Amino acid sequence: MALHRIRLAAPWEVRLVTALVAETDATSSTCKLPFALNDVGVNDAVSDSDTIVLTRKFHRPSGLVESTRVFIEIELDDVGSSTSLKTVLLNKVALSFSDDRSGANGVPHIDVSGRLLAFNVLQLQFPVAAGQTPVRLISVSLLIEE
Repeated sequence: MALHRIRLAAPWEVRLVTALVAETDATSSTCKLPFALNDVGVNDAVSDSDTIVLTRKFHRPSGLVESTRVFIEIELDDVGSSTSLKTVLLNKVALSFSDDRSGANGVPHIDVSGRLLAFNVLQLQFPVAAGQTPVRLISVSLLIEE
């Protein structure tokens, strides 16, 4: 089986959603990966209910057939830090990491086979905790297994 990787490098939209500001009202900026979440400007005034939301839009890769397996790979600065991800949404549907599938480097994958639309919106939501070690998002890729 052939494995093809498509990096979702840039542009990513980044927003700090606070308890006082709805997600649609949050001020956004753009970034590229790798990206340190503390670059958002989080300070000690944030609450544990605040969230950093990274959004990336992308088209469905061409040539996918029904038997093609597609995974989203999210690489954070350490393998265990996937627990710091609050939620992963694809087209507003929550996804979860698969325990039975990980790459050679131990980076977990999310199986999205058959879920990609012609145009997709991927959201990564990270909880904000004042004083917590900042997370660094290294890369996000689509892995296509044919």
